[in-house]
Amino acid sequence: MADKKKKRGKAAWGSILYIVICAVFGGMIGVMLAENDVELDLTQILLIMVFFMLAVLLHLILHEAGHMFAGFLSGYRFLSFRIGSFMWEKQKDGNIRFSKYSLAGTGGQCLMCPPEYNNGNFPFVLYNLGGVIMNFLLAALAAAIALLVPVGPWMKVFLWMMVFVGVLTGLVNGIPFKSKTVNNDGSNTLTIGKSPASRRAFWLQ
Repeated sequence: MADKKKKRGKAAWGSILYIVICAVFGGMIGVMLAENDVELDLTQILLIMVFFMLAVLLHLILHEAGHMFAGFLSGYRFLSFRIGSFMWEKQKDGNIRFSKYSLAGTGGQCLMCPPEYNNGNFPFVLYNLGGVIMNFLLAALAAAIALLVPVGPWMKVFLWMMVFVGVLTGLVNGIPFKSKTVNNDGSNTLTIGKSPASRRAFWLQ
């Protein structure tokens, strides 16, 4: 019973955080458009939706790329890289093959082979959190450009959308959370760090 209450509490805080982030960035974009005397019509609303979907796609791709770069830095070897159902995987002969595969609860996935298991340990933190780090770095870069570089109002809308999606994606993947299908990056890192058995299972998997 206590575990159920704890889970409901975490879910409630997650929902509140999501609403606050959406409200803050939605308000910022609204103020910015108002300051530039932009009156929204249907075409412009659709353009904002396109910006949002493009920002989601870019952050998804770069999130998985973040895992890959962090893996290479930690001594991992490439196995596969998937966005949506489009997957590139390394074959036994060393060639990269394109195939289609999807996994419920994930928008993408980068799988790499870890370095040798040394006295019950191997590097796992940077690899698991590489995607989250990339999301926050990209959000920070977009914010810096929006604040420091003179660009038009619509480019600013896109840049702040990149900030919004980056912060949201980073938090959703970084704050430890377990779902019925998969655990997020924060949860994986926490679980692996707590237990030698979990570390061994992750390495074997």
